[in-house]
Amino acid sequence: MSLPSKKIGSTKGKSLTNDRIEKLKVGNQDPTTRRIVTNNQKISDSSGLFVQVSKTGKKTFRYKYYSLEERNSKGIPKDKVVTIGTFSLNGDGIDSFTIEQARSKHRSEIALLKREGTDPQDKKIEEKKHSDALQAKEERTFKVLSLQWLEAQPFTDLHREKVVARLKGDCFPLMGNKPVHTIVREDIQAVADVIIARDSIDTAHRVIAWLGKIFEDAYFRRLTPVDPTVGILKRLPRAIRESHKAVVEPDQLREVLLKLDASPSQLTVKTAMMLLPHVFVRQMELRFARWKDIDLESGLWILHKSKVKGRSIADPKMADKPKDYIVPLSRQVVEMLAKIKPFTCNSEFVFPGLDSITRPISNGSINVAMKRMGIIETTAHGFRSTARTLLSEKLDIPAFVIEPQMSHSTKGDKYGYQRGSFLAQRRAMVQVWSDYLDQLKVGEPDIASLKAKYEDLCLKFQKM
Repeated sequence: MSLPSKKIGSTKGKSLTNDRIEKLKVGNQDPTTRRIVTNNQKISDSSGLFVQVSKTGKKTFRYKYYSLEERNSKGIPKDKVVTIGTFSLNGDGIDSFTIEQARSKHRSEIALLKREGTDPQDKKIEEKKHSDALQAKEERTFKVLSLQWLEAQPFTDLHREKVVARLKGDCFPLMGNKPVHTIVREDIQAVADVIIARDSIDTAHRVIAWLGKIFEDAYFRRLTPVDPTVGILKRLPRAIRESHKAVVEPDQLREVLLKLDASPSQLTVKTAMMLLPHVFVRQMELRFARWKDIDLESGLWILHKSKVKGRSIADPKMADKPKDYIVPLSRQVVEMLAKIKPFTCNSEFVFPGLDSITRPISNGSINVAMKRMGIIETTAHGFRSTARTLLSEKLDIPAFVIEPQMSHSTKGDKYGYQRGSFLAQRRAMVQVWSDYLDQLKVGEPDIASLKAKYEDLCLKFQKM
């Protein structure tokens, strides 16, 4: 049995108030007693309740009681102290308290003590053990561990967003709150089935591969006795892959170019579509183009690559790979960029998003706009194949000039990714290519004069 103690050094009629507690400060006078407040001084309220003041300014409500079951060596009941919480004028009644809230909690705990004989200190110890157990259980859920795994990966921000989106969309609803050691093969298969049901087989392969990495990490950390993803990836249906559509016939390309010119799309999206046939970089590289990397006067774009053959440049295995390369820009491209710049609202991106200038246009913006224009013969990525084919077949541009412009490394050519690789020839090539596209839109290009112009420009740029 435990009982509350008497008041600690209090004076009748001088119980605590919020205003008085607020003014208590070590080294200053107590506004009620006019005595100097010392460090860790206990100032009583009633029935053992008191507030303790520290030199840091923290004021803590505690109460003192004694236990008849626990006695010291002299047989005297042992004093015990229980902490209620810190003082605050805006107390929430859980972690911080006003004097009224502290009294209420004190009375309820003492009443429980008298009614049931429950020791307040023992009760708090049990509550903490229970709370710690719940916290440990929560910290080992799939959701928590998967996000911890993701944080440790050398992914680009864009790739990280994709992984988070799939975890939140496909995995967390089914097993996010489950402790990892309780997740079984059927749970993983259920995730795969949901994704496959919407005909996203490629996505299913990627998600299950990520889950394999997450559970491999959990198994290594001894948080789960087995890896429930083993064998599932191999049993998923295979995705039917189609190559990117592309036009390689001049007449078809003419129709596509004229449709792009007539597009009613928003200015940034339309300009991005019109630029792609001229620069034929990857769609992601164009979307994330930044003004600080483009020199309109010299017609050069330093393209900082976020990926090399699908790998993040943060991957340690990519440490020896060059991270950027020079993309020469034709006169037509420079003119289009100069025209759009005043309308980008000082965004760092050349093609800012429609909803926010702090992000580029979305991943599907260009392809969606092309489909709305009735352009189904090619995709945005297909312009790379178009340029690669026609530059070689129509203008006789050698592969060692084309491939570096596309950031391809030709077989056996270790210089394919060098920033300045064949720069003079590539500057000549992009200008002749843009001229070819302009001539194609109005009729048959003058191939002979374009070839001659290429040779002249090569000599010109080599002397610069």
